[in-house]
Amino acid sequence: MSSVLQLNETPESAGVPIVPAVITESKTITSFDVRVMSLELFKSVSVMATLYSEGGAYAGVRNFTFEGAEYLAWNNNDQYLIDLVAQKLGFTLSA
Repeated sequence: MSSVLQLNETPESAGVPIVPAVITESKTITSFDVRVMSLELFKSVSVMATLYSEGGAYAGVRNFTFEGAEYLAWNNNDQYLIDLVAQKLGFTLSA
């Protein structure tokens, strides 16, 4: 099995198999944005938070689905969604 793909080559599997390993990364997140990805009226909203590091470099995404009381409290107040995502991520909003 080759571990290097040539241009225009499609992998036959999901990569080279390895013994499962944990990789821990540390990133300094300086901002994020929130996008509504899907909405089920009267039930739930799914959002994607895109994380950015210094200089606006992409640093990852996190997805959340809010249902029940969290969904009802949204009431189309986008700042509520921003605050809720920040809370879930452990972020403190700055001015």
